[in-house]
Amino acid sequence: MLQPVAPASGRLVNLQAKMEGTSAVVSATYDAGVRAARWSIAPNGDVRLDYEFDGPGLVDLLGIDFDYPEERMQSKEWFGDGPYRVWANRLKGGSLWRWDTEYNDTIPGLTWQLPEFKGWFARWVWMAFTTTEGRFALLNDGGAPYVGAYSPRDGKNNPVLTLPRLGLGVYQVIPAIGTKGSLPSNLGPQGQPHDVTGPVKGSLVVRLLDQP
Repeated sequence: MLQPVAPASGRLVNLQAKMEGTSAVVSATYDAGVRAARWSIAPNGDVRLDYEFDGPGLVDLLGIDFDYPEERMQSKEWFGDGPYRVWANRLKGGSLWRWDTEYNDTIPGLTWQLPEFKGWFARWVWMAFTTTEGRFALLNDGGAPYVGAYSPRDGKNNPVLTLPRLGLGVYQVIPAIGTKGSLPSNLGPQGQPHDVTGPVKGSLVVRLLDQP
């Protein structure tokens, strides 16, 4: 399921399907949330998504999310900054390279399997996932500086995260992280919500790599 993270869900107002050359194209428009989504299916199986939604104003998290079951996930690999995840106020320190991480559900302060699987990653070119159903990849075709995998877990005491349930997604805005003693909004300009207004556009490709 494709859903916006931040804008309200909308009602489908138009749906069209046609052939453009050798590609099948399905276009949908909505009255809120994701205003337009255009799916193009190429003969080689690549599925391209071009989307547009309205910037909702002040947000801590903004992007497009795919509701892929977490229990089927085994590992991920990507080309981008890594190997550790980033936050809006902790973007430095990563190295641009090809990385891979086995699935884990690390809880800060309780478990120490590093680097963490969940979270957001910057300067990404592609991210591939190995699941019990096979392998597929998200390819960055512009508009989303971050890619993410599920909602990071919080620590045992003094929780500092308030996040929705997330799947796999691409994001224009990611949240900042606080500390045990302070909210992220009290830690400087990078910890403040982002003001996003006007149309937000992006493109990505979903590529099936292999099946079990």
